[in-house]
Amino acid sequence: MVFFRHPTAVVESEDIGDGTKIWHFAHVREKARIGGNCAVGKSAYIVL
Repeated sequence: MVFFRHPTAVVESEDIGDGTKIWHFAHVREKARIGGNCAVGKSAYIVL
C-alpha cells in the first residue's frame, strides 16, 4: 500500500488503495475500505 497519511490522521484500516490521501484529523476505522486515488478530507470519520 502506498498512500499519504497526514501525521494527525488515525488510520486503523489496512485496506487503503494506492495514491489515496488522508488529510489532517481524519479517522479511518479498521473495517473501512477505501479505493485508490481517493481523498479523505479534514476531520472525516470513515466507518465502513
